[in-house]
Amino acid sequence: MRKFIFLFSLIGILSFFNSCSAGYVSEEPVYQNYERPQRPSSDYIWIDGGWNWNSSSNSYIQVNGNWEKPREGHPYQQGHWKKDRHGSQWVRGSYR
Repeated sequence: MRKFIFLFSLIGILSFFNSCSAGYVSEEPVYQNYERPQRPSSDYIWIDGGWNWNSSSNSYIQVNGNWEKPREGHPYQQGHWKKDRHGSQWVRGSYR
């Protein structure tokens, strides 16, 4: 009985983490340009928009960029598309 419970628990955990991961697309979506809002102050930097994976539609949804205060000592690396044998997958930008 313990093995049975363990097996179902393991399947549940794997299903949860699989649904959280971003998917692959055969063709990268087209980025729609939009008007950048006014800069709040000279203390802010522009972070380009990117893409969020929608597991319901199995597609990427565009996310607009935004102004942020930079994190001192941590440069920002822009998001980018990563291609491999499965297709293209969006890698989010992040502070290093």
